[in-house]
Amino acid sequence: MNLYILGNGFDMAHGLNTSYYAFEEYVKEYHKDWYQFLGTMYSKKDPSWLWKDYERNLCNVDISGITTKYNSQWIGMKKHEIENFFDNIYDQLQSLFHEWILSVDMSNCSKKMDLSAHDYFINFNYTNILETIYLIPRVQICYIHNDTKNQKLLRPIVGHGDTYKQIETRVMLYKNDIKKIVEKDGYPEWCEDENDYVGFLLKCFQQLIGSLKKLPNEIIKYNHNYFYQLSRHPIDKVYILGHSLARVDEAYFKKLFEFESIKKANWYVSYHSIREWPKLYFCFIKLSGYTKLPQMMKM
Repeated sequence: MNLYILGNGFDMAHGLNTSYYAFEEYVKEYHKDWYQFLGTMYSKKDPSWLWKDYERNLCNVDISGITTKYNSQWIGMKKHEIENFFDNIYDQLQSLFHEWILSVDMSNCSKKMDLSAHDYFINFNYTNILETIYLIPRVQICYIHNDTKNQKLLRPIVGHGDTYKQIETRVMLYKNDIKKIVEKDGYPEWCEDENDYVGFLLKCFQQLIGSLKKLPNEIIKYNHNYFYQLSRHPIDKVYILGHSLARVDEAYFKKLFEFESIKKANWYVSYHSIREWPKLYFCFIKLSGYTKLPQMMKM
């Protein structure tokens, strides 16, 4: 019995336009106001900076830039209105990603490989080509970040991998910048003083970036039954197809290496170009706790 771990490269190999650049083009075309807002929120010289590695870059909010632009607006708002301003950012980012995934055209998708309905699949993607194209039974598939093509009320799980301590440290680096902006612009009348308002804004940014964080341990708990089933079956081979082995997904692989049958299996890691080969090779070795060497395969 085999286990397949599928990343976005698997969908793209089947002709689906699911790159983060495609997401950028979608937002730019259909949600211009939000595209411009995100340009402020993630202000960099390169306009495509956020979208190069969307999940990892979600934590890199330009706190100084967004405070400079919106503080004059915030000081005329009530406390809960400012909190709603930040909550709306999270909600809209989730909605935009979900809307884009639902728009992905799968009509020309066809089989590219032989996959058995008796094997197991951990799918990091949001599409359902395993079921619709390969006719894999749903019970064999773990949609680790939700299957939004089948269950349209479920939002996709998207996020960065920073810890809460790292988020707190990141936000506190901007304390002096925010203080200077507040000294220049002023603060709402419901605040006791400038320090009270600075502390409030720092908390808002910390909660925002925290809400954009992926929670792999909670996701593993949610999918406990699937991982339990995996632990009870002998696994001969594990294929990682089209996955970047990014740090944000490290916890899932560590969980798999807790199972003796999976740990002993032969592991195969796919790569798209020869330039990816060294990075994926050494990322896998690190994820395995330096206990396994993968066999690399061209996808």
